[in-house]
Amino acid sequence: MSVQIRDREYARTFRTLGDPDSQCQYLLSLALSRGDGGKKTRSPDRRVKGCKTAIWAAAWAEGSAVRFQADSDSLLVDGVLAVFQALYDGAPAAEVPAAPPEFLEEVSREVIYPEIRENGLRECWKRVRQAAETADGPPEGGKIR
Repeated sequence: MSVQIRDREYARTFRTLGDPDSQCQYLLSLALSRGDGGKKTRSPDRRVKGCKTAIWAAAWAEGSAVRFQADSDSLLVDGVLAVFQALYDGAPAAEVPAAPPEFLEEVSREVIYPEIRENGLRECWKRVRQAAETADGPPEGGKIR
């Protein structure tokens, strides 16, 4: 299934949930189901700057696929990062540049504040897109997993 189709499915899910409380519960369940999620991603060089919520993100190309790992100190943002990971980790690099995370438009601004979208999550998307476009290997220090 393509990245764009999966993104539309997530958008539909958030639209169906509708109210902020239901969306919060969904994001919390995604975050909690990640286990240690992207905890191995936490390092100063992977920290997303300019966002009050701490986000650590790494994206790189591995063969013809994009890899993405991320973590946050906010469970709600961690839920969004779980969606990013479901969309982009292992996705064909050729598909990624044409598949921005449009599901975010369906997430209430009461759930994920505009500053987090504009600074933190936009930077995550930028890292994913750059990994797909440059295909320059794993992050410094090797693979995260």
